Amino acid sequence: MRIGFTLVLMVTLVFGGGYWYYTALAVCNVPLSYQIGTIDAQFGLSEEQAQNAISGAESVWEDGTNRNLFTGDPDGKIVINFVYDERQQRSDEEAQYRKSLEQREGISDTVRNEYENLLSQYEKLRNAYSDETEAYESKLNAYNAEVAKWNKQGGAPKDTFERLQDTQKVLASEEDRLNAKSAQLNEIVRKMNMLGDKGNSLINDYNSLANEYNSRFSEEKEFTQGDYENKIINIYEFDTEDELVLVLAHEFGHALSLGHVDETTAIMHHTMGEQSLSTGLTLEDKVLFEKQCGTEDSIPNAIRLLVEALRRAFMQ
Repeated sequence: MRIGFTLVLMVTLVFGGGYWYYTALAVCNVPLSYQIGTIDAQFGLSEEQAQNAISGAESVWEDGTNRNLFTGDPDGKIVINFVYDERQQRSDEEAQYRKSLEQREGISDTVRNEYENLLSQYEKLRNAYSDETEAYESKLNAYNAEVAKWNKQGGAPKDTFERLQDTQKVLASEEDRLNAKSAQLNEIVRKMNMLGDKGNSLINDYNSLANEYNSRFSEEKEFTQGDYENKIINIYEFDTEDELVLVLAHEFGHALSLGHVDETTAIMHHTMGEQSLSTGLTLEDKVLFEKQCGTEDSIPNAIRLLVEALRRAFMQ
């Protein structure tokens, strides 16, 4: 009777322990296999680019948990589709707005640099013109005073008269140079005024476009950029390669049966915005994962506990 009881107990422990092990880990029966389904051509995304993004999403979870969680398979159970709809159209439109703003900002920077260069030229030329005008006027006053003195005396001696004539020619030449610099200064001012008007117009245009952009695209992005249901991941929207990886990582989390968390930087937060590939999984992501799937040593521990239970049963 003793032996029969032991055998029955052993069978109960084996099947009971196996059932406990299965139910404890069934929701994370990893690795989950996946395949790429359809990629809408409107994304301009090649299959290689899609696979690279998926691999990046895998790494977010596998590096953060030190577990083998996903594997690519042509017959994978999870199908990943890239579905182009009004969400990506809106994202593309937003990208076009940003591009337009960047272009206007670049033009404004160019205009500002040109204006500053002209202003620098104007100030140097104006200072030189001011100094030369002062020297010219001093020479002209001296010349006029000497001419007036000799005129009162009925005329200047021949050598003085010739010197005064030479001085008159020099003054005339200096006057021509000053007039040329004055015209140059006026031209610089004209160009500065044109650039100023252009700059103000660009600023007004930029501000108007920026206000329109903020009005249309400033709200937070819900994770309707993708969804997971019935072993199908659909990706609807992404702006950049990094954002695509983050959206895929979020949906991979749902494939692992994980829900949402409150931490705004977490992969499993319900809105997109503060997540970062450099940060990867946050503590709240990891806590959620371990609660659902156990830790790295859950499987060895489960086996160890089962073996220990069997050993004790046989020793009775």
